Amino acid sequence: HRTPPPLETLYQEARQANQILGAVLDTMPIGAVICDAEGSFLTTNAAGEAILGRRMQGAVERPRCDYALLTPAGAELASENLPLVRALHAGEVVLNVELQLRRPAAPERWVLVSAAPINDEEGQLIGGIQLLPDITRRKEAEALTATLLQQLERERRELKALNKILDQERQKLQIIMEHTP
Repeated sequence: HRTPPPLETLYQEARQANQILGAVLDTMPIGAVICDAEGSFLTTNAAGEAILGRRMQGAVERPRCDYALLTPAGAELASENLPLVRALHAGEVVLNVELQLRRPAAPERWVLVSAAPINDEEGQLIGGIQLLPDITRRKEAEALTATLLQQLERERRELKALNKILDQERQKLQIIMEHTP
């Protein structure tokens, strides 16, 4: 039989693991929000605070916040459809949900939300995590690309019409030249 490590050693190991996790969360360029099993927010990393405008407070279903999450079509997301709510209540791993984030007096942002339940060794729910990479630049690039493609298509149609007119004028000129002595 192995003797279990002293309680102080376990405490130090847990504290060190917690410090490592904190350092990872704080240096991640992706927003992260963690809650307990009841849905109360435990932590929001620095990137999450920058994206959301502040540290998350309250609970997942009733957050104290001044922003709205909207679908790409612009409809407000009902609380039961929030990725972190789905992760906590249904045990669902939700991946890559594109949402608009609107805050008063702040530019609109786009996030690609993923969420998952956090379970202990016995499979019991102990919390949830939600990741919020800011994809605003990507969405802006997509919108610019779509605009440029529309412009190119419009110009292509205009050139095609001009070529048709030019061909008609060329044919008229050729007829005139054939009948001119």
